Amino acid sequence: MLTFRAPYLLSFQAPPTRFPTEHAPTWVAPGFVGAAHCWLKGTAITTTVRLEGIEVRRHRFTLGPVTADLGASRVGLIGLNGAGKSTLIESLAGRLTFRGTLLFDGRPMAHLPPTLTGYVPQQVAHPGLVSVRECVAAAADLKKVAPQRREEWVSSALAAVDLEGEAGRRASRLSGGQSRRLACAMALVHRPEILLLDEPTAGLDPVQRRGIRDFLHQRPTGTLTVVSTHILEDVADWAERLLVLRSGELVADVALTSIPAAERLAQVDALLQSLAVTRQ
Repeated sequence: MLTFRAPYLLSFQAPPTRFPTEHAPTWVAPGFVGAAHCWLKGTAITTTVRLEGIEVRRHRFTLGPVTADLGASRVGLIGLNGAGKSTLIESLAGRLTFRGTLLFDGRPMAHLPPTLTGYVPQQVAHPGLVSVRECVAAAADLKKVAPQRREEWVSSALAAVDLEGEAGRRASRLSGGQSRRLACAMALVHRPEILLLDEPTAGLDPVQRRGIRDFLHQRPTGTLTVVSTHILEDVADWAERLLVLRSGELVADVALTSIPAAERLAQVDALLQSLAVTRQ
């Protein structure tokens, strides 16, 4: 039976607090396509992530306040286009400032720790004169991968996304699918414990979407993975929880672990229909 708890964020009365943003933002990998055999799974974490009254104003749009415990889990962030999914993920990654509190292991943070986090936005844009291998190596350097591990981890990342044969090619000359696979390697080369994927299946064909789902199933349950999407099928059989956004408001926090896999899609779809958050 489908169970969910209504968000308690509306009763949160603590005054919002702005935290300093002078920390360097997380490395921005420019896109993502999963590989079914991707070895970059991350390691189990014992830290917790909690959002308390997170609120973001972006032009005329307002997200929140959002309150939720993320912990070490597989989280699907569901909502129609414009619901605030990208805004929330960009705030966690350090690309947007916010009001409220982001607690990492009980400590207030301006964003999630860059060295522990891999962030994958929707758009793909690689430098024009840089090779595929140089892109991944630059990501490894920015994530402070140890020099003695750098070459091995870069090579392994390229092998994981089937780009070994393109390592010397200019990144700007890759096809769309190859470009997104490169972004996968860049985001995961440092083997992050936390992974944020913003609409990773948007614009992909069915085969590429299946690759994303296969990759997600390889992420261990002891890591935190947050995937935003408006396509329920891409996360229904993978996620442990669904956070449902509607017009900037968190309207449901759905627990999926107690639902048989064969029934998840239908039950969650019925919930979304009742909340006027329909699938596309």
